[in-house]
Formats: sequence, structure tokens, C-alpha cells
Amino acid sequence: MSIKASASLLGTSLVALLAADMAMSQEQTSSTPPAAGSQDSVEEVVVTGLRQSIAAAIEAKRDASSIVDVVNAEDIGKLPDQNVAETLGRVSGINISRKDGEGSGFTVRGLSLNRIEINGRTFVGPTQDATPALETVNPEILSGIEVIKSPTADLVEGAIGATVNLKTRRPLDGEDLLSARAQVVYGDKADKTGYRTSGTISKSFGEGTFGALLGLAYARVHAQGEGLTTNGWVRTNAIDGNGDGVDDPGLFRPNRISSQIEQRSDDRSTATGALQWRPDDATEVILEGTYSRLERERDLAYYQLLLNDNDVAGSTAVLPDGTVSRATLRGITLRPLAYDAPSDLESYNFGLSAKREVGRFKLSADVSYSRGEGSENQAGLSTGAPFTYVIVPRDGNTVDVTYDFGANRNFPNYSLSSNFNRDDPSQYRLFSVFDGVARSENRGYDGRFDVTFDAGWGALTSLQAGARYEDIQLQSEDPQSTPGVASLLAVADRNRDGIVTLDELPAVSYNNQLSGDFFSEANGDFPRYFLTGDVLSVAQARADVGLGPPARVPAAERSVDQRTPAGYVRANFEGDLFSVPYVANLGVRFVSTRRTARGNSVATGPAGVTVTPTELTKTFSQWLPSGNISFNLTDDLLLRFAASKVVARPALRDVAPGITVSLTNFTASAGSPDLKPIEADQYDATIEWYMADASLLSLALYRKDISTFIISTTSSETIDGYPPTAVNPSGLFQVNRPRNGTGGTVEGFEVGYQHAFKFLPAPFDGFGVLANYTYADSETPIQNPLGGGTLPLQNLSRDSYNAVGYYENDLFTVRIAYTYRSKFLASLDSAALGGARYEDEYGQLDATASVSLSEKIKLTLDAVNLNKAITRQYNGTWSRLTASSVNDTRYTLGFTANF
Repeated sequence: MSIKASASLLGTSLVALLAADMAMSQEQTSSTPPAAGSQDSVEEVVVTGLRQSIAAAIEAKRDASSIVDVVNAEDIGKLPDQNVAETLGRVSGINISRKDGEGSGFTVRGLSLNRIEINGRTFVGPTQDATPALETVNPEILSGIEVIKSPTADLVEGAIGATVNLKTRRPLDGEDLLSARAQVVYGDKADKTGYRTSGTISKSFGEGTFGALLGLAYARVHAQGEGLTTNGWVRTNAIDGNGDGVDDPGLFRPNRISSQIEQRSDDRSTATGALQWRPDDATEVILEGTYSRLERERDLAYYQLLLNDNDVAGSTAVLPDGTVSRATLRGITLRPLAYDAPSDLESYNFGLSAKREVGRFKLSADVSYSRGEGSENQAGLSTGAPFTYVIVPRDGNTVDVTYDFGANRNFPNYSLSSNFNRDDPSQYRLFSVFDGVARSENRGYDGRFDVTFDAGWGALTSLQAGARYEDIQLQSEDPQSTPGVASLLAVADRNRDGIVTLDELPAVSYNNQLSGDFFSEANGDFPRYFLTGDVLSVAQARADVGLGPPARVPAAERSVDQRTPAGYVRANFEGDLFSVPYVANLGVRFVSTRRTARGNSVATGPAGVTVTPTELTKTFSQWLPSGNISFNLTDDLLLRFAASKVVARPALRDVAPGITVSLTNFTASAGSPDLKPIEADQYDATIEWYMADASLLSLALYRKDISTFIISTTSSETIDGYPPTAVNPSGLFQVNRPRNGTGGTVEGFEVGYQHAFKFLPAPFDGFGVLANYTYADSETPIQNPLGGGTLPLQNLSRDSYNAVGYYENDLFTVRIAYTYRSKFLASLDSAALGGARYEDEYGQLDATASVSLSEKIKLTLDAVNLNKAITRQYNGTWSRLTASSVNDTRYTLGFTANF
């Protein structure tokens, strides 16, 4: 949809809303409530719980000086969801990505270029790009979330989509409290029960001038995911597609078929604390901090079929797009792999702020320190580098496969034939070992000073100015150990028969098989049980083959130091324009960035491998003007306009030199130190009708003219130090690199509707609804690797919506929520892998309920993924299924107590 058409839609909607508001105003005038003190005066009803949370969020949006969406906790330590990212997914314009079945990342209006703060401060995370890992944060410590979509000059730069501010509770926010929450958590696929606990105590002293708060949360949760991956599709010239006995060029077959099971146990520990001193209305000092840690255990089982071009004559079926949807292949490689893939992610955040009013001046200062450390091994339904023994059939054991991708939507039909018992562990041998980890150690400092002058000069109400300095440092590495066959035989071949069998590896067990219910949500004819294993001890597994911890890989070591001074001025206005009240702000921000990226250049020559340290420094400066204005067309109807220039910096990992190689699938990822910041001119218009308490109807139009996109590209390359081998005879790797592309646009609209049906007669006055729909479109320079024009922005769903229905009274609350997003471009895979990868449409149904056992205690029940939604990815065309997965339905039952 063009901006011109969107503007027309805005105008039509504005007229309709004005007419509706006038009608309601007349109705209210005809039934004016009696004056206070009359015999007919009605006692005000104070609403608590879900409706109170919705009403407070709507009021915060109404009072904001820019375009903002707000989510408030329904109760102490109770956001609408058990996961911070999934709570964000309820906000219009936000789509979330899931990892291990839980919300992890997010985009705003199709853009991943967002800034995450905690209490308005830098939040350095434990990931390899130094961003926060939202899955590590227990939502119990948060009082609310702000999503700021149009910036003001005082807002810290760094977002093109939105700035997301995670807000923790402060001790002088309200009355003293003592709250506790205890819940059991059950995942139906894992068939295990875990638990979540949290508690908050807040106390004020000295007649409310000083307060202290401490909040703790801990969760032990078990989960299981099941799925398929093909690792892309291979373009081949060596398969006879039409049965004429001659191989046909340019066909696509699956790279592999891998049935995968991921069993996960998470330990999340979170703490928040605050000291707040407010001796008078003019002075405030706050010292606060948060701590989060996620310790994740992953046990993974792959039943992996490495395919080839040895097709049986007459067995193939080829679709018009060149996809070999059915074939019988001889002599494939069967690998029943067992992985150990733990993660340990830890974040600290500390902040000190002070405010003081002196006459007509308001002074404020804030300093903070943030640190994130992590070691992460990911595999299974994710990607990464865990520990595994690579197991293959013993010499002379052969396997053939017949597969059919055309018969089933979410999993191919396939059957195996072999000359040995595939379920007998003694029929396999050790081929190689892969042992790797992704480590990061990041930290950040920031400090700012702001001054506000209460001008009172006509329409000019106040002036603001400030300065800020930020320093963020990233350090990451990807050590790996990939020993050759000779070294494995020298250590692990205990009986000296020339091979390493599984009974010579005491740290792995292959005595378990699935019970036959693998991926029961997918129809089809494929093995429902197969040989699987467990790595019992990574330390012992390394000792089995003479390994220590993963070895240093100089090419995969990187660091980035990014220093950013900034300053701003902002003017605030208030008055009447043609008898219409307005509030506005206008300002400009200047920011300068100095980025130094360091790594190692590795080359192989006559003298062997040479490691040369590299360093590249880049500087960038931007002027960022911004303006926001809102008109009170009536007491309940608000019209806003906003325009600004915004900038986002590339992810720190993307600008770090170095390359990380995966020998399990011959892929690699590399950084690009020359990447430039991404700039955009953005325009917003919203109309908001606050038609009743806890009720809002809104329409928002937006357009972003982006100077350059960061494009993820994949190409086939040789990598120095990785020569051709028997399993990779070409020596080629699929190398993924980011780069700057030419500019493009993102535009669309959002419609939001929230209504508490208080006007209905009891008991129906407890019903309410929250719904929003987002349409997003993009024009980009991203070329389709299969030809045929350009592609949309990565991670952008054209259509997305949330629909929430709820009922609340004094006794209980029930909420049912459905979230949907249409298909989107997931990654720009090369034509050699079948073309760009898309993720198919996805919708998830969740529910929550609570019952008040007393004024202080509630019984709660939450259910996530009730519809057992299946994620599905494909390469190039829908017929080239690349991955599918399903995760638990999770049930959480417990109680909350507030005193």
C-alpha cells in the first residue's frame, strides 16, 4: 500500500471516528452525571488486575510526548506472558522469532534494527553481538515495557524500528508490598514438571522519603522440540529427472534429511534491587541493578541422512520448478548423532541517577554499567557448534533411501533399506569429532547529563539540552576441535582393529530408542522411532579421544570497541492552533561514532600458517532532527504526526573481522568491518480515540525511507586452512557475510482496538477485547538469487495480527490470545542451496486464567502453544521444504500472594 493510499485511508477513518465521537459526546451530554455531593452521586469503582493494567497502559500512551505503546504488568511480577519477547509480540507492529519454542528476538515494523534498554539505560547482553538475550530475563522482575516508535531528541539513538525500554519496579512507585509467586510448569512433549518461583519485597521509610526493593525469581523448566531439517537444497547436474537415462542439468535435491529431537532443561535466575531517596518533591536519587542468568542443558539426537546423486533409474519425480521431489538414492550416509549443547548466559546492569529542581531548572544525571558474558552451544532446531561424536556405519554397511517430499506438507515420507541392523549400535564406528563453543564477554558504560528550563514563554513551555557518552566493547571467540582420523585411532582404538567402535567410547550411550511417537503432529510415512544416543559427560568424551577443551581458532577471534558521544537540544510547545489544543516537541540530536574492530588474518604459505592481527577504525557522524505534535481534536480524540531522521548501527558481530567455520555442514559466517550505519527518514501519523475507560481505537500510518539495508549474502568459497577432503572434495564452503545494500522503503499501517465492555449489563460487563492488525510492505535492493526481481525485507511479514479476548470479575480472570504472522524472508541463501529461505505463516494460541481465593491470594493457570503450531521453512519455492519443527504445549499452574 502506498503512502498516498494510506493517507486517504487515514482521512476516511478520521471522518468516521469524528462522527462516532460526536455522537458519543451528544449521548454523554444528554446523560450528564450528577454533581458531586448530590443524592444521586455514585461511588467510584477502583478496577484492579488485567483491566487496571490495560487502562494504565492506555493512559500512558495517551500522555506520551511521542508515539508509544505500553504494556503494564497485570499484577506484581505478572506480565501478560511468561516470556518477555512473547509479551512484546502482543504489541501492534511487532513480530517475534522463536528459538527452542520460546520467544527470542523481535522485529518492529519489519525491522530488526531496534534498541533494547533497561530503565532507559544501555543493556549489554551476553550474545556474540552484545545484544540482550530476552529469553534469559524472567518477566517477574518487570513492571512494564515501553515501545517507543517515534523518537524525541533526548531519546538515545540506535533504533530504526523502535526503542524498547524494559522497566523494573521502584520502591516508591506505590505502597509497601510483599508478593510471592510459586508455579509448576509441565511440557507435554518433555513429559517433565519444572517450577517457577519469584518474590518481591518493597518497603518505604521516613514517611515515604526513602525506599528499598528486592525482587528474586528462579525457574527450572523442561521442554522438548522435534523436527526436520534438510540444510538447504543442492543444485545438481547429476540426476536423471525424466527417466531417459541422461542426467539433467539444474535440478534441486535435498542436501540431507535429518530427524531431530531436542531435550532442554533451563535454569533461569534473576534478581533486581533498588534504593530510592526522595527527601522532597525537588530531589530524587535512585540506585538500582538487575542480574540475569540462563543455564541451559541441551541433549540432542539427530537421525541424519546425507544424500547424494546416486539415483535409481526411473525413481525420480521432478516438479516444474526443478525440484526433485521424489527419488531413490543408493549408498547414502546414515549418521545417528548425539549432541551435548549447553549454554550459560549471564547479564549484569547497574545504574545511578539523580534529579534536582532548582528554581525554573530541572537537572538530572545518570550513569550505568552493563556486562554480558556467555558461552553457548546450539544445535538441533537451532544452529551452532556443540560437542558430538560423528558416527557412521562400519565399512561394508550400506544404506539406500526412498524419499517423497510431495506427499506431505511438514515432513517427507521416506524409507530406508540396508544390509545391516540399523538399530544395533555395534554396527557403527567413529568417523570424527566436532567440539566447539561460542564465547563472548561484553561490557558497556554510559553517562548522561540533562537540563530542562521551564520557559513559560507563550507557546514555548520548556527547553531541554543534554549530553551523553557511551562505550561498548565486544569480545567473542569460537574455539573448535576437529581432530583427524589418525589422531582418533591413536588414542581411542583400544583393541587396535583399525576403527573406533561405540563400546570404546564410554562417555556416549546408544542404548535408547524412541517409543514411536516422534513428530506425531506431522502426517506421513517416515520412521517414528530410530537409534538415538546421549553424551553422558563432555569431559569424559574429550578424554576418550585425547582432547582437551576446544582449541583456539585465531580466525574466529574478534573484538569491537564502539565509543559514542552525543548531545541534543529540544523545545517543547503547548497551545491552540485554530482553536484546537496541541502539544509538540522539536529538537535535534548530534551523534558521533568511533568504531574499532580487531581480528586475525590467517594465511597458509610455504612456511605454514601465518596469523596476523588486523585492526580497522571507522568514524561516523549524524545530525538527527525530530519533531512530534499531537492535537486534541476532542477530549477523547487525539491526532499525532511525527517526523525524524534516525540511525542504527550494525550488530557488533557483523562488523568484527574473522570467520567461523562449521565442518558438520561446510558453512561459515564472516564479518564485514566496512559496514556503515543505517540511516532513515521516517514519518508517522496516528489517530487515537479513547472512547471509554480501558478502551482505545487507533490507526497508525508509517513510512521509512532507508538509505541502506544490511543484506545477508551467501556465496560458495574456499577458505584458507581448510583444504578439500574426502567428505568435502570441492573444498567449498557456503559463506555468509553481511554487506551494505542500496536504499529502500518500509511502509504500512497498524490498526488497534481495545475495549472493556463495561456498558453491558452484569455479568457481561466483565468482557473485553484487545486486537491489532499490522500491514507492512517493503521495497529493497535484495536480488532474488534464483532471478525474477527483488525480495522483501528480511524478517518482514506483510500481515500480522493479535486477537485477545478476556473476561474479568472480582472472582476470576480468563484471557485467550491468538498471534499470527504471514510468511517472511528468513535468510538469503544462495541459488546453490535452493534459493532464498522463507518461513511460512505461523499462528499460536495461548490462554491464561486466575481465580481469587481471597483478597490476597490467587490461583493461576497459563497454557502456551495450545494448538501445537508447526513452524515450516522452505528454500526458493514452497515445495523445497527445508525445516519444520514443533514444541511442547506448556502448562503453568500455581498461586500468587500479595500483601
